[in-house]
Amino acid sequence: DKTAHAEGLRLPRPFRRLSPPYPETAASAEVEAIVDVLVDLDINGEVSNAEVARWAGFGLDEATIETVRQLHFFPAMRNGTPIPLRVLLRYNFRKPPK
Repeated sequence: DKTAHAEGLRLPRPFRRLSPPYPETAASAEVEAIVDVLVDLDINGEVSNAEVARWAGFGLDEATIETVRQLHFFPAMRNGTPIPLRVLLRYNFRKPPK
């Protein structure tokens, strides 16, 4: 993001990406949905809070929050100093192939 770099801001990056499991309740209903989660990261890149901003039901929200709480990030930095930051994470759920 050019704006972020212009202001000396480096956005957080996950150590690794984790995908939430597709719950059996969602599979039974063949649900496809998007779950958005607002995540507060501390200066160490750890998740301090996570809340669902776009709900889907069928166990997808719970699976997503559980996965997000396991994430670890390289922290956001402003001019070389780690800073806390709120980010929006989006998870797309598609029904698995039969």
